[in-house]
Amino acid sequence: MKRNAVFVFTGEGSEYFGMGQQFYEAYPIFQSAFGGCSAPFKKYLGIQLEEVIWRDSTLLLRNSPAAIFCIEFCIFQVWKSLGISPDWVLGHGVGEFCAAVCAGILSLEDGFKLVVKRSHLLNSL
Repeated sequence: MKRNAVFVFTGEGSEYFGMGQQFYEAYPIFQSAFGGCSAPFKKYLGIQLEEVIWRDSTLLLRNSPAAIFCIEFCIFQVWKSLGISPDWVLGHGVGEFCAAVCAGILSLEDGFKLVVKRSHLLNSL
């Protein structure tokens, strides 16, 4: 009997200071994906991803959607490298964008741009 896998990507509220650090230390594929996320993070937010999630908890609060998106994407890369791929992906809030990127619907940069734009719109309300 075939088992189907579903990956669910969370929205805001799942962040915590230091998230992903043990994955970063344990998995080179996580490090590589993290590096790929660092460029758009710096480009669109003007700060380093590492600074936000590992060095300054105040910055994490202000940038949590983008940080969650990056960590979820990196963890997805770890699962793929271990031969675990989903039959379906879905998400809630920011997780919807990560699910779309992991499904190949959006590029990483386009997903990131949408996350940042969504954050700015919500913050302006």
